[in-house]
Amino acid sequence: MNILEGSELDYTIFRLGFLRDGDEDDYVITHNGETPKGYYTTFQSVLKIALEIIENPELHSRQNIRLHAI
Repeated sequence: MNILEGSELDYTIFRLGFLRDGDEDDYVITHNGETPKGYYTTFQSVLKIALEIIENPELHSRQNIRLHAI
């Protein structure tokens, strides 16, 4: 990841805990170095944030994020 983070590429790194089936959760995003708020999220929540980033490439650009269900 150091190579990617040190490059000029546009990226978003997802750090996911345990994925589970189910409806979309309310979730919180923490960044690299922050204490996680939890360890679970759903596939639907990951899909939602991924689509938001595709629609708005500047959202979480060049960031390392973790998703947690509230």
